[in-house]
Amino acid sequence: MRLLALLALLASAAWADAVNLAIRKPATQSSTYQNNPAYAAANGVDGQKYDTSLFSTEEEQSPWWEVDLGAEYAIENVMLYNRVGCCQERARGLQVLLSSDGENYMLVYTHDNTAFRNHRVDIGGLGARYVRVQLPYRGYLHLQEVEVYQYGTWLPSTRPVKWTPVRIPRSGPLPDPTVSGASIEGPWSVNFNGYTGTAEFTRSGSGWVGRLNLGQGAESLTSVSFDSRTGAVSFIRPTVNQHYSGTLSGNGMSGRFDNAYNWSATRTGSTSTQPVATPPQPQPPVQTGASIEGPWSVNFNGYTGTAEFTRSGSGWVGRLNLGQGSESLTSVSFDSRTGAVSFLRPTVNQHYSGTLSGNGMSGRFDNAYNWSATRVAR
Repeated sequence: MRLLALLALLASAAWADAVNLAIRKPATQSSTYQNNPAYAAANGVDGQKYDTSLFSTEEEQSPWWEVDLGAEYAIENVMLYNRVGCCQERARGLQVLLSSDGENYMLVYTHDNTAFRNHRVDIGGLGARYVRVQLPYRGYLHLQEVEVYQYGTWLPSTRPVKWTPVRIPRSGPLPDPTVSGASIEGPWSVNFNGYTGTAEFTRSGSGWVGRLNLGQGAESLTSVSFDSRTGAVSFIRPTVNQHYSGTLSGNGMSGRFDNAYNWSATRTGSTSTQPVATPPQPQPPVQTGASIEGPWSVNFNGYTGTAEFTRSGSGWVGRLNLGQGSESLTSVSFDSRTGAVSFLRPTVNQHYSGTLSGNGMSGRFDNAYNWSATRVAR
């Protein structure tokens, strides 16, 4: 019993020695959402772990947040506290970087592409004055809090840390570790579930724009996204509200659209935009009585709540409540022939697509996460 008491005393003493080096230290970020001080960088080190006290950048390429510890310390670990109201998945590929001078940074951690609430990143005693978190892709960066603990708080990590210094400006983002030569730029021959034609992607600033011709005239492709690290590509065909996602591999791309149909593309050597004519594809039979109208119980990647869809003229409108108040769903589309459904959640700019089957719906949003819904009796 005396031994247990001694161990408990030692444990409490060790915890009492835990030092959060980041608390109320100077913090900066690449931008501030809507220039609103409610999302200032300082919120990440104020000790408050609430969604009402979080930092957030604008949507941009490689957004970052950083704390200056004031001096170089041996760091044991970094604790990350994600927001809870929504959008935890935005930090799925978050990276942690360290620097002693604010010029040369070492990448010590990349998250595993999964959503998280709280996460501890073991550093194992590396020395640094500046601790930076960033996204290696375009998006919003937001967390409730970042804590940095001095070496000795927990048992040292035995994981070897491999890193390469990268010289960057004090105020600039870390360049993306892109795969050399990987690109979707140029003309392509495409096959969209039997419909063939041509497409072309070109750079536009830091993003992409696309054009498509399936024999009915050229049309724009919007929300074009390409990750040269993974080859992931996605875009929207707004004329029919179809969401496409897939992967680039060599001179080919392939994937799914609306989570139901296959598409593929082959790189061509010229910039010709002449379409390849094909006969119309037979349409699937109409699902008599199929409808999304009415109330639904929903699960959006673990976030649960209710939704309701109602007719509005020849289209649809929707409402959603995930426990944070009612919000509108826009660009609601439903095809009673195929059961395909899609909509946009504008408050967080998330695109949803899926399929109705009986009294249930299921699909993906942002081409990465699962959602489902079950019809509720009135």
